[in-house]
Amino acid sequence: MGNVTQYCCIYRCGMSGVKTPVPKRDDSRMTNLTTKEWAAALDIQYHNSDHATWKALYEKRLQKLVFVGSEAYLSGLQVIRLDSEQIPNLDRLSERLRQVCGWSITPVSGFLPSKVFFECLSCKAFPCTTVIRKPSEFAYTPAPDVFHDVFGHIPMYWHCQFRDFVHQLGQIACNLRSEKELELLAKVYWYTVEFGLVNEPRGIRVYGSGLISSEAETEMALSPDCSRRSFDLREIAERDIAHDKLQRVLYVIDSFEQLASISSELKRHSNGSTWIM
Repeated sequence: MGNVTQYCCIYRCGMSGVKTPVPKRDDSRMTNLTTKEWAAALDIQYHNSDHATWKALYEKRLQKLVFVGSEAYLSGLQVIRLDSEQIPNLDRLSERLRQVCGWSITPVSGFLPSKVFFECLSCKAFPCTTVIRKPSEFAYTPAPDVFHDVFGHIPMYWHCQFRDFVHQLGQIACNLRSEKELELLAKVYWYTVEFGLVNEPRGIRVYGSGLISSEAETEMALSPDCSRRSFDLREIAERDIAHDKLQRVLYVIDSFEQLASISSELKRHSNGSTWIM
């Protein structure tokens, strides 16, 4: 099997029935995933208890999100029409997403290396974890699961400024020359797509998937214990990411229009001789 970027695009163009030209890209540094690993992600069998977990999570989070979720997310949830009763079929959901915005879903069995992950985004293919958390992890799980990826991420892709931003991050990653540069891009993704807050007429609202999908993260994000700061690219470049702890410092964008200026600044630096560090 070829590199993972080729696989992501094959999934879009073949398995999901999307007739989009496959980007030509060959990067010997990329991590190859075996056929067995991809098959495991695609062939997962869910039990009734898994669907019950999805349903309980969906109902509990929606009760809170109608008050603290961004209008962009709540509108996207109506547009995408996720199944609230059971874990959605990812192939059918991918086709629905393609119809709405031209993106697709690529099932994966766990974490991808950053370079591989961003390569998928550059193909407009969102990598989606297929495992679901245990009932004991309802409020918080440090590892992404299908609820985080589908319920937390997918509804935001109906929003053109958001999905354009994610696509731009993927394309910028393809031109980066070092792991240090890629690390900054991952931090920007973390503090926007994963844990972003936005100012809306109703006040500060959550739009990042890590907040959308987690009761504990949302409570922390909107509590006095969290330092909510205006988005600052240079400050973010100096921060370390805590993957296994509740986030106590988060960044607020003034509107989704600001995402375009963030990606433009990143692109200027990635095309030049210096980087933001």
